[in-house]
Amino acid sequence: MSQQRYSRPAYKAFVEALHKSIGTAHVSNWNLYSDFLELSFIAMSQPVRKWLTGEIDANREARYMEIVKRYPNPNAFAEALGIVVLGLEEDTHDFLGNVAGELGLLEGEWHGQFFTPKHVCDLMVQMNLAEEDKPDPEHRLKICEPACGAGAMALSVASFLKDRGFHPVNWWLEAIDKDRRMFHAAYIQLSLSGVPGIVRNADALSLEQWDAELTMAGAMFPLRHEAEEENKPAIIRPTTDQFQLEVASCGT
Repeated sequence: MSQQRYSRPAYKAFVEALHKSIGTAHVSNWNLYSDFLELSFIAMSQPVRKWLTGEIDANREARYMEIVKRYPNPNAFAEALGIVVLGLEEDTHDFLGNVAGELGLLEGEWHGQFFTPKHVCDLMVQMNLAEEDKPDPEHRLKICEPACGAGAMALSVASFLKDRGFHPVNWWLEAIDKDRRMFHAAYIQLSLSGVPGIVRNADALSLEQWDAELTMAGAMFPLRHEAEEENKPAIIRPTTDQFQLEVASCGT
């Protein structure tokens, strides 16, 4: 492995953990990073599915095992995910997007995608959300990010609102990205950061959608459908029918 320089020690440790998974085999950083994202996404979304429906997605479980079988030391992926967890605990920021940039993955495979730096995200959030905003028990703040990437802007929103006393029940995020890998990355980071909402693999312009998943916080603190009667609460669940929201009864 070349002597790549990283801006944070955690990024270096993360990449080293990923490379442990391949042993002496040759796997490109692009495929290694992509497989890590998909494995982590499946591992984190399955418990949400199980909790909401009583079942796991068998197709995703099979896909998980298909990926795992490619690697001599798949346990190293768990080590890498642990490093991401600690990195986000230390500083809520776009860990996975920054690693992709520093690995040089954005220079070719993503065809010109650029991730917004944290200080720019923080500034934009401060410009759009009022300093005096406080949680309102009567009205839930709803935010949409139509091109979320790995979740940099959404993570800045989460930090801003947390500092002002917002609990997951006080706000809701809808994060959208067309790139499947960024859908995975955003879901991982927003879930680990306790963001309440739904992440969609979709095109925000054409309204075509391929996948969608509630974060665990989104499942625990569901978005109520405002048109429903008070005695018939409902939540917005993921659906693959473009952007048509399926309203499903969740009982009392």
